[in-house]
Amino acid sequence: MKTLQGGALKLGIDLTAGQLSAFETYYAELVAWNKVHHLTAITSYHGVQVKHFLDSLTCVQGLVPPAPSMPNLLPQFPPWRVLDVGSGAGFPGLPLKICFPQFRFIAQKKAGIDDEIRGALAALAALGGFLRGQIPVVLPGTEPRQLVVVDKVKATPDLYPRRTGVPAKKPLK
Repeated sequence: MKTLQGGALKLGIDLTAGQLSAFETYYAELVAWNKVHHLTAITSYHGVQVKHFLDSLTCVQGLVPPAPSMPNLLPQFPPWRVLDVGSGAGFPGLPLKICFPQFRFIAQKKAGIDDEIRGALAALAALGGFLRGQIPVVLPGTEPRQLVVVDKVKATPDLYPRRTGVPAKKPLK
């Protein structure tokens, strides 16, 4: 896990021996379960470290600017609630949970992110969210990506959450 360890350090995350062990276990489980459920096409040891684990950890860029000269500051984050949109095979939520066990995660399946953003702006406003921005993410050997950062700025109105099935029939516009 040297590739992951070095990349994480550049993001200001100094991984402990216990966290590296958890990533080793995650890798072994991912490869084993992938044989049955075809979770990902990326299963090489190096590929998983970069394209899954490290890519997941780039989400910290939406929380604070990276602090490579001050490693080990990031685990001091408060117990935030984090919405993980696009949690296929547990990414990015599980790698983030390994590094930040104080976070509470909610996972949701992914769709076309740009379409989701355009379609979600009114819903974000109605539910008290604010689109802070999109941060480009570039890792060696990967296509450029966007990290979408949304801040919760107001309380959710009492009208929400709606009953099961209503959002699919009448999405917020």
